[in-house]
Amino acid sequence: MTVPVFYSISDDFTKYAAVSLNSLVKHANPETDYTVYFLNQDLSGQHKQDLSDLGIQNVHIKFFHIDDDIANLYNTELGNNLFGACTDSSIQYVAKMVKYIKDVLALDPKKYINSGMLVMNSKAFRDEHFINHFMNLLERYHFDCIAPDQDYLNEIGEGRILHLDPRWDAMPNENTKPLKNPGLIHYNLFFKPWHFKNVQYEDYFWQSAKETKFYNELKAELNNYTDAERADDREKLNHILLKEDKAEQDPNNWARVKEREAVKL
Repeated sequence: MTVPVFYSISDDFTKYAAVSLNSLVKHANPETDYTVYFLNQDLSGQHKQDLSDLGIQNVHIKFFHIDDDIANLYNTELGNNLFGACTDSSIQYVAKMVKYIKDVLALDPKKYINSGMLVMNSKAFRDEHFINHFMNLLERYHFDCIAPDQDYLNEIGEGRILHLDPRWDAMPNENTKPLKNPGLIHYNLFFKPWHFKNVQYEDYFWQSAKETKFYNELKAELNNYTDAERADDREKLNHILLKEDKAEQDPNNWARVKEREAVKL
């Protein structure tokens, strides 16, 4: 087992972090493996080396650069909301899914969020016993969901979701123009550039892929993916949507349970 340890520092805090890291190294259990991550934006090469030099055989030092945009997203003021997320743009043109959200979940499709990117209010989750509430609903009803984790989050968080700029969960689709400045790209469903060609935002993926040792492997995966496999991927969505009819008739679907009791926090 590896114990992860995280520091979040700026360059001018290197010397303080070094003292803390040195103490951690000196007191580390020699029988335990540790990986220390430094989340940073501006650490100099010299300071990275200084911190790396403090590592030992069972204490590994790694650095993770936080993009300014990501840092700004992390610093989003959530207030009393349970989490921040983006409206699920990928389902707005899928008639069966829109009907499911309206009739089975009894939610507004325009406010239905995608759970692929969340800024979570962890304190509220803990203080308000989100996990206990989730487990209670799961054990009592085990709702037959099209998008299990996503549906539970939308239902439990209803009214306490901060809707973020859609650029933070830019999802490729065939019905809208691409966003000009996507912050995070979510290659969902069958819009994966390593399996499909001419996917929205694919240039971002391949530009980054070229800078990794996996570029050729990813290109080979794309080239070897067959049209039959692509057709199967598209058909999977239709298969999932078949749940809508059954779920709509379920006496214990979300809409009917909400007529009897509150499910949101």
